[in-house]
Amino acid sequence: MKKNLTRVTAYTPKALYQRLENATTHPKTSKSEIINNALRLYLSPEAEAVRNNPLTRRLDQMNREQERLRQRLIVLTESHALFVRYFLTMVSPPPADKRAASKAEGEILFDGYYNALKVILSNKNRHLFTGIEDVFLAESDFFTEADLDALQVNPPKKHSGGSS
Repeated sequence: MKKNLTRVTAYTPKALYQRLENATTHPKTSKSEIINNALRLYLSPEAEAVRNNPLTRRLDQMNREQERLRQRLIVLTESHALFVRYFLTMVSPPPADKRAASKAEGEILFDGYYNALKVILSNKNRHLFTGIEDVFLAESDFFTEADLDALQVNPPKKHSGGSS
């Protein structure tokens, strides 16, 4: 009892076709039924919304970037640890009569390093980091107008420079 059906011809890889053949070994399952269910699922509004959601794409992009940054951080940390290990094993300690002077010089250098680090990390000088972020931010880090349209969000208005 065929309803108003249309014949569709499609090509598929042999491995996928073999899986379809295996799935139709059940007596009450046909190839047409499996293909129709797959098409129904693929073309459903929920599946299409997931495929075309700009937030999902953006989160995926951010996750990939976070993973790249995590890997870079691991490499930097390990290379720094390797440098410290090399430095500690290759630099010989000063002679006993110069240890006090070396220790005093080391404390002065460390205090300078510590104070410079405090200045860089203080909120007053946050502009040091925002300048770096401005240089490294790319246009692809933001939503495109097409993405905003898909979200039904109005793009930010561009100011002409005059006050309104």
